[in-house]
Amino acid sequence: MGKFILFDLDGTLLTDDKRIGQEDIDRLGQFLQEGHHLAVATGRRYFSAREILNRYGIKIPIIANNGAVIRDQEDHLIFRKALDMPLLGKIIETSREFPVCPVFHIDGFHKAYDMVYNGKDYNSDLLDYLEDEPLRVLKIEDYQDLKDQVVLSTIYFGRDDILENFQEELDRKHPDSLSMHILRNLDQHVGILEIMPHQVNKFYGAQIMAQKLHEKITDMITIGDDVNDLILIKNAKVGIAMANGPASVKSIADFVSDYDNNHCGATQAIEKYLKGGFCHEY
Repeated sequence: MGKFILFDLDGTLLTDDKRIGQEDIDRLGQFLQEGHHLAVATGRRYFSAREILNRYGIKIPIIANNGAVIRDQEDHLIFRKALDMPLLGKIIETSREFPVCPVFHIDGFHKAYDMVYNGKDYNSDLLDYLEDEPLRVLKIEDYQDLKDQVVLSTIYFGRDDILENFQEELDRKHPDSLSMHILRNLDQHVGILEIMPHQVNKFYGAQIMAQKLHEKITDMITIGDDVNDLILIKNAKVGIAMANGPASVKSIADFVSDYDNNHCGATQAIEKYLKGGFCHEY
């Protein structure tokens, strides 16, 4: 019986320079031939993730924006959950108490843009983030211009300690209303706070995808490298952490890959598990 296998992208299937190695491509094809169902579960926007996979001829479903939107291998919409507009307004209002600035991820797959930012509210970290795909960005002059957008998530840039205080304040004001996590840049002490609709996360998306594929959660194998992968790794039947991941991820995984993302560690770990072997236990 085939397994339901989910791969993270950045730091997992992608190398540090955002490529997918030929060994990985070959193994992915092998997994499909063996009857396994594959999908990507990423924090990236759908358009960005699909563009990467298309570059290598990989046609599999994508759980994007950390579970907020899911499309199949033909780009048909399976699921989408957006932030409530009144709640988004309250998030923006609270953010004014902190030296942070946001970018908004929207469901813009069929539009010319899927990132929106306020031209009057930005910093250098935000602009560096937008430089990766400058053609997919819309600049607005007033947050009221978001009212006609389907906002899947918002990302705030700032120092780690400031983001932690901001997150705590949002939790206090809006308990059980949001899903949030902080991704950290350990070298620069600058992070991003990702804010999504309540209960939205990669495992939430994986459960929806499994139902669509008529797969059992007990057949799910996942692999990832960062804090937004924690819930997916923890709740899957088999959760694998990348060798290049932080201790917080490795500590809750069933296994840790033998190799990092620059040496095809993700597909090698899956292949090893499927053949009855095992990775290094943490």
